[in-house]
Amino acid sequence: MASWFYASEGKQQGPFPEGQFRDLVAQGVVRPDTLVWTEGMAGWQKAAEIPGLVGGGSAPPMMP
Repeated sequence: MASWFYASEGKQQGPFPEGQFRDLVAQGVVRPDTLVWTEGMAGWQKAAEIPGLVGGGSAPPMMP
């Protein structure tokens, strides 16, 4: 299972298991313009640039 990191206010947050990380995306903590990284990536990328990470999920968003 992949572990994910994200950048917030200039600080590295993580690692988060993929399931928990996807919850952060769903909650809007990790936004499309948030820099993220996981093992195997050459460098940090915006979450929107990672295929299938932001939006396009099979599950609907959580009810508020």
